Amino acid sequence: MAYQKILDKLLAKDPEQRFQRGRDLIQAIEELEKNHHVPLTSNVHPTDLTVIALAGALLSATLNALRWRLNKVRALRWNPERGFYVRPSTKITEIFFNEGHAPIHSQRTQVVTRVHAAVDGKQQTYKKVTGIAVVIIALIGLGFWFTDGDKTVQEQAPEQTLTLQKDAATNPVLPVNNTANSAVVNTPNAAPVVVSENTADGSQMAAIDMNAATTSEAASSAPIITYALHVKTVPAQARVRVLNIPERYEPGMQLPPGTYHIEVSHPGYDMQRNWVEISDQDLSPAYTLSESLKPGEAMSSQLVAAIKSQGPEMVRIPTGSFLMGHKDDILAMPVHKVTIGKNIAMSKYEITFDDYDIFAQTTNRALPNDNRWGRGNRPVINVSFEDARAYARWLSETTGKKYRLPTEAEWEYVARAETNTLFWWGNDAKDAAGRANCRRGCNSKFSGLFGAKTAPVGTYPANGFGIYDTAGNVAEWVEDCFADNYNLHPKNGQALLVKSCDARVVRGGSAKDNADELASHKRDYHHAEIFDAHLGFRVVMDL
Repeated sequence: MAYQKILDKLLAKDPEQRFQRGRDLIQAIEELEKNHHVPLTSNVHPTDLTVIALAGALLSATLNALRWRLNKVRALRWNPERGFYVRPSTKITEIFFNEGHAPIHSQRTQVVTRVHAAVDGKQQTYKKVTGIAVVIIALIGLGFWFTDGDKTVQEQAPEQTLTLQKDAATNPVLPVNNTANSAVVNTPNAAPVVVSENTADGSQMAAIDMNAATTSEAASSAPIITYALHVKTVPAQARVRVLNIPERYEPGMQLPPGTYHIEVSHPGYDMQRNWVEISDQDLSPAYTLSESLKPGEAMSSQLVAAIKSQGPEMVRIPTGSFLMGHKDDILAMPVHKVTIGKNIAMSKYEITFDDYDIFAQTTNRALPNDNRWGRGNRPVINVSFEDARAYARWLSETTGKKYRLPTEAEWEYVARAETNTLFWWGNDAKDAAGRANCRRGCNSKFSGLFGAKTAPVGTYPANGFGIYDTAGNVAEWVEDCFADNYNLHPKNGQALLVKSCDARVVRGGSAKDNADELASHKRDYHHAEIFDAHLGFRVVMDL
């Protein structure tokens, strides 16, 4: 098909691939006519064509005559003064006003194209016969022409020219009537509209819609009720912004009723954002910013207690995802992706006797036995699950922070420290020497063939997150109820909790285990009331 390329370009989905101007389309058609001569052929006899053409022309002329007369009837108007008359045609000229420029008249140019101008001899004969038939029928149609009286009726109403003014600076399109009869345009709830009117001497006068002016003036003069916004911040020098208004925040600034997006920020503190609503009174929201920590940055909490001391040193953990479990461990299957999306900090070391003893003395609890291995900075042992939980609750009440035991997923995520190997240092258990405290395979001076004891926290290197002793030393309580697989395990880092929780999960291995039992995915469990010489814990803090 000769026109397929032109049609494809006209119907292109991408506007950039279509014809951008009418002259481009005309040029493409003319080039197609020059390069592709497609003669029109027909298997119909010429005599048949002549009869069909005459019938078609007769029908077309009849319809046009009927349409013309119908339009004449539609154009008839009547009023008591003028009687019947024909509505004059209206010519519209668009004038576009731009700031600082003369008006631009929009003009339209009609271009006539020829398609298949060259045809064979049969087509020329067909055109001649058709033309003669059209002329004959047109002469017959002249009988339907209006009488001279129609022309007189038309002359009673002179032709009107309506000019539309479009101001680039304003949206309304205002008609200006250049005839002797002009009406004021009423626009409700808008500025007054000025319409020019020709007087008898040819000059122009202006008519103003005073009703619209009064309405607009009343709307603009109505007072707007505002209320004061005063944001209180800690620290006091924090920066305050109202994000959904262009004005800069000033204490006590006046704002109309509505909702506002407040942002409070200060260097070294976590930014806060939230929406507030001003309804019918002044508003004074208060914000207290928390000191921000970068991932891996250590922090400590000051304990307000009878015995003053520093709380457990914490390290902020970056959020992320990891594959939890191991395909060759029946207790750690199936391997599944877990996302840690909450900001948390984990204790840099396992909770020590120094940490726990403050809690025990303050709450009048019995001091746990150190098994004659020493207290101080050694990890606390002989504490049950409930003892560990009680310590976390006491930290929360004393410091105002939210402490708790880690979930199993959080613990493994931190122990792996963005690695996918068996241990945080790699896949070889023999490399545990000098990196962990265990009975066999670690070459530890605290453990041997006939016994094993804990080492002071921080004796061995930290993993990639800056957390110590995630492999060996003491096993650690976590929050989850124990299940023998991960089929029901949450994938968002939360703990698995069931109504009848017979046992709690224990992670990390201890000084009495062999090196291959210290892998990051390894799991164990104990009943919540059990305490043991190789069982301790660490805590996390929600940020």
